[in-house]
Amino acid sequence: MKEQKSHILRLIEDDSLEGVKLIKTLKGCSILKECYARPLGGKDNHTLEEHTLKAIDCFEGAFQGTEELIFKPQHFKLLLAFHDLGKPQAMLEGDPDKQHEYTLKIVKEIAEDIRFPEKLLHQIIAVIDADPIGKYLNSKHNLPIEDSLKEIKKMAADLSVPVATLWPTLLTYYQCDTAGYESLRRKVFVTDGAGGAIYFNEVHGFKFKDENEAQRFGVLRQRVEELNKE
Repeated sequence: MKEQKSHILRLIEDDSLEGVKLIKTLKGCSILKECYARPLGGKDNHTLEEHTLKAIDCFEGAFQGTEELIFKPQHFKLLLAFHDLGKPQAMLEGDPDKQHEYTLKIVKEIAEDIRFPEKLLHQIIAVIDADPIGKYLNSKHNLPIEDSLKEIKKMAADLSVPVATLWPTLLTYYQCDTAGYESLRRKVFVTDGAGGAIYFNEVHGFKFKDENEAQRFGVLRQRVEELNKE
């Protein structure tokens, strides 16, 4: 087990790390193997592993190397590998609002055992816990824009980075998570003929199908730009 922990710590410092290899290695931990095998429910009928690999594939195919994030690429993949660990249990209980609480509990348990670098763990927890773009755009949460902006400012202060530095990370995270569900990818984003989301390189003027949602995102982006000038 000690050798396996050391292997994981070495692996997440490999800048050529691919998502498939990361998930395969993490499944060496029994708790993660169990989590990844569980169903998420919903229209796509994905297991957690399937959704997670699609989210990482989105990052590798559309974003990696195009933007400066607060994470190294391999660390962002670890974030995506962890971001929904508690969702299967929350969905099973019929209380999806608990998914972040359950996810963070599992992440902290794993971190106690594997001893991830403290700064990296702090960044991962901060991004998973907040999700200010997703909660603002998702009608189920309908987070008011002022609360989303407060959360973004709080995260930036907590992570000791400017809002302008944090913003591309939050956008990339939101888009990879959303595109990790095929039904959401097709519903939320304008897609090509094959159903893949069309991405733009300026993190990211991603193109929403719904005009109202596009406008709401545009307002949020403008308000964030104003925060950068404060």
